[in-house]
Amino acid sequence: SDAFDLANHSWDIDNGDGGSITAVVPYSEGSLLVFKKSSTWLLSGANGDLTALALTLLDSRHGCAGPDALTAVGNDIWYVSDDGIRSIGLTTQNQVQLIDLPASSSIPKLWARAKNTSGAAMAVFDNYVLTALPMDSATTNTNMIVYDLVAKAWAGEWTGIEAENFLLTTGGLYAVDAGGMLAQMFKDVLNNMGQSKVYRLTSSSASISAAITNAAFPTTW
Repeated sequence: SDAFDLANHSWDIDNGDGGSITAVVPYSEGSLLVFKKSSTWLLSGANGDLTALALTLLDSRHGCAGPDALTAVGNDIWYVSDDGIRSIGLTTQNQVQLIDLPASSSIPKLWARAKNTSGAAMAVFDNYVLTALPMDSATTNTNMIVYDLVAKAWAGEWTGIEAENFLLTTGGLYAVDAGGMLAQMFKDVLNNMGQSKVYRLTSSSASISAAITNAAFPTTW
């Protein structure tokens, strides 16, 4: 049952559906967002008497793809689901609000190329939301779908760097590939043509097509 087990300090999240929890993230006022592959839950009251915990089903059809496939964007949580990049926010009354339409609904052709999203990784840095995931026939996160928070538009697809995970430090944002190689993102490095790069590898430099604007892409990705 969906009730707190005081003796074992545990809570079953719809354990009859056969699905496992893919991600848990702290949210507002002592609440937790709990994601399964195909559902999203709000566990409130986690900052006080645990016998007062309350579980609310937010979405019975969509969840989060994996443990790294979500990130905080201001007061919102963006996450990779089975049908796109979705978000949960707060209303002006501080109530949790599920956004029905995926944020990626405006880039259907680009999203259709995303494969095996369980290993997707997300991060926010320098006014960009980065979503790394496999595209086309790739088996690792070789591509990034990028959203520009200032322009409030999708900036397109960045290629040329693998990011199985992201590491945010006081020195900046790093992409970590499957072999443990770090690539510093948004580092102002110039190539031999004087063009700015968006990242540099810790051992060598590589260039990507990242100097882009929304206008450079068609509206039917």
